[in-house]
Amino acid sequence: MSLPALRRVAFVHASRAAVDPVTHYYAAEAPEFECTNLLDDGVMRALAAGDAERTQRRLREMIATARDEYAAEVAMLTCSALSPNAMRELRESAGMPFAEDR
Repeated sequence: MSLPALRRVAFVHASRAAVDPVTHYYAAEAPEFECTNLLDDGVMRALAAGDAERTQRRLREMIATARDEYAAEVAMLTCSALSPNAMRELRESAGMPFAEDR
């Protein structure tokens, strides 16, 4: 008898501080998920500088990596600093289920 396949989830982080709590929570509460963490803390600097274009580009690239390199079934953004319009644009361009995990 084979074990059921793990569901693949990718977490897209803009802050190192989010990685450990998210990792520990899902390991304890949702062991059926195979989690991949993608981090670019430069996104926070781009946000602070008001560089929306660079912010969106880097997040789109990380979502594409989640989808294309790690075969994630869903990507979850742990950064809550994006505007609703920015989130909508990311969802529309993701090519996969994409949500914000606050």
